[in-house]
Amino acid sequence: LHGGSGGQYFIGNFDGQKFTLEDGSSTAPTGNDKARWVDYGKDFYAVQSWSNNPDPARRLWLAWMNNWQYGQDIPTQPWRSAMTIPREVSLVSDSEGIHLVQTPVKELQQLRGEGAHFADVEVKPGNTILDSLTGKSLEIMAEFELRDAAEFGILVRKGENQQTRIGYDTEKQELFVDRTHSGKSDFSEDFPGRHDGPLKPAGNRIRMHLFVDWSSVEVFGNDGRISITDRIFPDPDSDGLQLYTQGGSVKLVSMDVWPLKSAWKQDTATD
Repeated sequence: LHGGSGGQYFIGNFDGQKFTLEDGSSTAPTGNDKARWVDYGKDFYAVQSWSNNPDPARRLWLAWMNNWQYGQDIPTQPWRSAMTIPREVSLVSDSEGIHLVQTPVKELQQLRGEGAHFADVEVKPGNTILDSLTGKSLEIMAEFELRDAAEFGILVRKGENQQTRIGYDTEKQELFVDRTHSGKSDFSEDFPGRHDGPLKPAGNRIRMHLFVDWSSVEVFGNDGRISITDRIFPDPDSDGLQLYTQGGSVKLVSMDVWPLKSAWKQDTATD
């Protein structure tokens, strides 16, 4: 989709010996007409899944959060990479057919610190709604109602000359992550860019669920209808947060922002 490493899935049935596609054919298509992207970012690869945890009906997975285009050049030491957060995976049916949905596992809620809540706010260009909030490691849940804005969303890990833009294009009906100015990116010409995926409004609303960390963003649109996973390498002091719109306003129906504690040091916060 955006070059390098990625993952696709097919809908069908496996009887232990043969995989049959949803349309009844038993061989994989020669093109990508029946394949769908698991994640629309650049850094979701080599998925590992498991079940019986202990619920046999619950399927979880996580992935390597990197891309072979630049995996050996990312500016980290002594560690080289990371894994995504665990996600619960399911199939749902709607007017467009059967598709995969992935959502952050509920156990991650244990990492939440004291949150901030906003509701029923008209967001216009130049707003200062989130100016008092900062954080290098955050969970954000936001629901927007479309108005006349051509584009809207959230700027995370924002500094003087850095930001990662997580937005929605109303004309193209695309959710995207733009990491062009996210921080250090000159280690590879394949790293900067805007990574988008198709997402139609649900009842004239767009829901965004974000996990922002020191060097990554994981974005889920409309309850996991699509996801976008990207690495970022901002300066440590780029920790601002801001709502933005272009070409008009959008209604913020609700928004919750939680600082996240460390997943491996339960008694400390990561920012």
